[in-house]
Amino acid sequence: MFLNLSHHPSAQWSPAQREAAEALGGEVVDQAFPEIPPVASEAEVAALGGQLVAEILGRKPDAAMVQGEFTLAFFLVRELQLRTIPCFAATTKRISRVERQADGSSRTVSVFEFVRFRRYW
Repeated sequence: MFLNLSHHPSAQWSPAQREAAEALGGEVVDQAFPEIPPVASEAEVAALGGQLVAEILGRKPDAAMVQGEFTLAFFLVRELQLRTIPCFAATTKRISRVERQADGSSRTVSVFEFVRFRRYW
């Protein structure tokens, strides 16, 4: 099983991203990355991380995409790697275009196109 631990539900992934994930770990299973309050202490992040690691291990993933708040993501990647679960981040290419509005103003719209999964090392 490929665990998608992020804010990006796999139902919204491109076919290419889903196929790449399935090649790495099989069926894709979503688990929302938790919101971390900016005032959370290191100890609070570590405690939440410990709870998540126990929960993740119970699911027995073959691989995981870990993307979210940086300090918790680092904690999770380190702990999962210690338990021989490979962790990945999705890489994307930003495609931006300027859209002209009816009132003469413009806005930039960006679309992110999946390229590949990159393994944390």
